[in-house]
Amino acid sequence: NYLPNVQMEVCLYGSPNLPITSPANTGMKLAFDTWSQRCSRLATYDYSLLHIDYWQGDPRLPVPMVAAFVEKAQYLAGIGALNGGCQATDVSIQYNPWNFYAYPRIRWNTNQTSDQILQEFFTGYYQEAAAPMLAYYKAMEDHQVSNNANMHFIGYCYWANPGTFPLFVLNAMQTNLQTAQSLATNWYVINRVNDATNCFDWLDRKSVV
Repeated sequence: NYLPNVQMEVCLYGSPNLPITSPANTGMKLAFDTWSQRCSRLATYDYSLLHIDYWQGDPRLPVPMVAAFVEKAQYLAGIGALNGGCQATDVSIQYNPWNFYAYPRIRWNTNQTSDQILQEFFTGYYQEAAAPMLAYYKAMEDHQVSNNANMHFIGYCYWANPGTFPLFVLNAMQTNLQTAQSLATNWYVINRVNDATNCFDWLDRKSVV
């Protein structure tokens, strides 16, 4: 075991779009459980917001990670390992704004649920189109979390891997996007919904069912 004045920084890995209790993250959780017993001052370095790297150069892929962020942050806080940083790619912010909002939000205050953070974000960001845009997002996240559908690709990026975007999920996403388009009236909301539509159109061509 390490002395109390020693801080150990451990890199997070595994599948960032899935909760830490997912089978895809078993190894990472075991590693952190072990480190928490050996070192009383844990820090982390994360790559979850590094949506793209040299393996994947297109930032338009929609990646739902809010539920995973919340559970991971609460787990890390529970073992005393919440402090740390995260590498990110700012080019993907407009296409996955929910992730860049939720990550610091939950690490600032872990006494929140993913539903609270999602409601707060979608209400503020999508305004009059909040309800269908939240449903658009939840269609992705609920399926992936329930089915342990891993979006992690080679390196640090994400991809439409087999099982991540089946046809019924794509249909639900498209239906909610169309509703959001009909409700958007403010120019900034129209632009934000258009960004999501751009993501979906790209995904519809690239996805692996």
